[in-house]
Amino acid sequence: MPPTLLPVQVTAEDGLATTVHVELTTVEVRREPEPFTGSRHGLYAMVRVGNEPDQAHGDFIVHTASRLVGEGDWTVDSTFLANGYPQHANGFGARCSKVRKLDASIAALLDREAVRLQIATTTDAGSPLALPCCG
Repeated sequence: MPPTLLPVQVTAEDGLATTVHVELTTVEVRREPEPFTGSRHGLYAMVRVGNEPDQAHGDFIVHTASRLVGEGDWTVDSTFLANGYPQHANGFGARCSKVRKLDASIAALLDREAVRLQIATTTDAGSPLALPCCG
């Protein structure tokens, strides 16, 4: 079965609005050890984003993103170009280097999916994330 691609309107850095096609590959709860605070936990997502409605053979990029418990926004953890080249790569929930927010329209899509999957209770943009499993 082909992946479901959802059209999403995003705003580029130059202010121009455009429609991209997004495939939600993964949305899940993740908990990983963290040397200074004990662990980091929150939501993890992987999305494919492309300009064409048919991504079977088209160009697309892959973002992994996270939203940790208590955070109000999704942060891009990594970006891989269509050829597999890593444009930006951090581990899950890493906040020690340059932090880049995920586009608000794509973030809203991830928030809705987390609620649909019943893995998050509070996902409103700007509100601290709360998970049923861990606060």
